[in-house]
Amino acid sequence: MTPQKLFDEYVALPVEAQRQVADFIAFLQQRYAASQIIKKTRQTELKKQPFIGMWHNRQDLSDSSSWVRKTRESEWGEDM
Repeated sequence: MTPQKLFDEYVALPVEAQRQVADFIAFLQQRYAASQIIKKTRQTELKKQPFIGMWHNRQDLSDSSSWVRKTRESEWGEDM
């Protein structure tokens, strides 16, 4: 639906329905603005945590699948 078609449909509504549409738009703006702020805050807070990147210099963890496989073999034996 084009913006013009949407506006034409809105104008064709009774005044009370136009108010309801405006209220609903305000509700959606408030809801999605708040969720975007929360999402961005959570991401920023996570990046600041001290555990982020703590293993970035570990050469033995460059291939995590191999590391897990070797660790399981050494702990549980090779007959898994």
